[in-house]
Amino acid sequence: MQYFKRYRMVCDLAQIVVDRVELPPGYVAVPWSEGLLERHANVKFHSFRNEIDSGVFPCLGDLYGCIRLMQEISTQGGFCPSATWLIVRENGTELQDCGTIQGLQTSGGLGSIQNVGVIPDSRQLGLGKALVKLAIGHFQELGLKEATLEVTASNQAALMLYHRLGFRIVRTMYRSVPQNEALL
Repeated sequence: MQYFKRYRMVCDLAQIVVDRVELPPGYVAVPWSEGLLERHANVKFHSFRNEIDSGVFPCLGDLYGCIRLMQEISTQGGFCPSATWLIVRENGTELQDCGTIQGLQTSGGLGSIQNVGVIPDSRQLGLGKALVKLAIGHFQELGLKEATLEVTASNQAALMLYHRLGFRIVRTMYRSVPQNEALL
């Protein structure tokens, strides 16, 4: 078995001001529609396939696993379409999908952020921050009090982003993955 340390993080939505979501020039946030499911899955795959999270969750290292995951998320009772976004870069006449996030409302009344993914060549541009703020803004519109997410402890870039946005660690967990399933 291989063990991965993970954190559950929570933020008080009343403490976060989502006044404006800024994207770099040429990038556009596209709201959820069912026709985008495979595009979200493709971004998820390209964002996570060579990262630690594909070892923690082997489905993230497989395109078809990402498609199945998106199907599962989008058909859950608490799925929040308006907290689910795709970021696209307009590159001349072509569009490149660069970032994805999904939002759920839990039975306990929390907003749950799922799978913030940005493809490697679009990182360090503020796309992850924009995605989280888009989801948080929707949770606030629903009147939710808190948002939660989980992150692998060794993902320092994600941890710093979430801390800057007001998330705090409330629980440490360990996820076990059979050695033959862990890709990293």
